[in-house]
Amino acid sequence: MLSKKISYRDGLPYSGIPILVLIVLMSKNVSNLTLLGLVVVTVMGYIASVVDIKTLTIPNKIPKIMISLWVLLTILRLFMDFDYFVIAGINSLLGLLIGGGTFFLIYKLSKGKMGGGDVKLMAVFGLYLGIIGSITTMMYASILVLLVSGILMLIKKVNRATRLPFAPFLYVGSLIYIFAIIF
Repeated sequence: MLSKKISYRDGLPYSGIPILVLIVLMSKNVSNLTLLGLVVVTVMGYIASVVDIKTLTIPNKIPKIMISLWVLLTILRLFMDFDYFVIAGINSLLGLLIGGGTFFLIYKLSKGKMGGGDVKLMAVFGLYLGIIGSITTMMYASILVLLVSGILMLIKKVNRATRLPFAPFLYVGSLIYIFAIIF
C-alpha cells in the first residue's frame, strides 16, 4: 500500500540531480529566458517524479505552477524580443497540443490506465519544450517505460496489472531532450 503522506525528506537524497542539471545548463550559451524555462521543467519535473513514485499521483499544483511561470516568461519575452515571442509562442502552443493531445487520447483509450496527471504534465512539458521537445520527450519516455517494465516483468517484480509511475520517465525523456539541445 502506498502512503499518501510525503515529506520533503523523501526527495532529499536525490536533490543533487536537478542541481547538477542546472549547473550544466547555466554553463552553456543559452538565453536567460530559455534557461529559466528549462530550469522550471527540470525542477518541477523532478518534484512531480518524486511525488508520483511515492503516491502514483501528480498533484494539480505542479502543472498550475508551471503554466503560471510560463505565462510570466512569455510576457517577459514579449517585451524583450517580439519576433521571437511570436515564433516561440506558436511552437509552445503546438507542443502543448501535441503532447497533451496525444496523452489525452491515450488516457481515453486506456480507460484510466494512464492517469490524468500524466496528461497534464506532458501538456506543460510540451508548452515549455515545443513541438520537437514534446515528441522527443514522449518517444524517450515510452522507450524507457517499456524497457524498465519489461525488465521488471522478467524478474517478476511486477505484472501486467501493476501500476507504474510515469512522471519519472517523462522527466528523464525531457532531460534527454534538454541535454540534446544544449550540447
